[in-house]
Amino acid sequence: MIFIIGSSGSQLDDGLDALDAIRQPQRVLAITQTGQLAKPRPETGWRQVTSRVAQWGGICQWDKTSTMMLGQGKPGYPMGQEPKWLTHACMWAGGRKTDFTPQRKRGGR
Repeated sequence: MIFIIGSSGSQLDDGLDALDAIRQPQRVLAITQTGQLAKPRPETGWRQVTSRVAQWGGICQWDKTSTMMLGQGKPGYPMGQEPKWLTHACMWAGGRKTDFTPQRKRGGR
């Protein structure tokens, strides 16, 4: 399971509680989501926070690109320009590294 967890306050606490209730850290990848202006904690901090409830998969931080895509109704990042957290999550779930190159064709394998 890929789980998006909030980065602070009740979103973080509720997310950790939910992951703790699942009790399968080896089968859960936690992605932290933060806003544009937020300063996320360092990767080592997130690994420590999530270590007993999930594997840590990276930080999805909203930026100008993601906000623009949402505003324009775009389906996703341009081919080969996916953020690190997204490619990591997809490969964790069984995707191939070659699925994230600019040369690939949509829908093709």
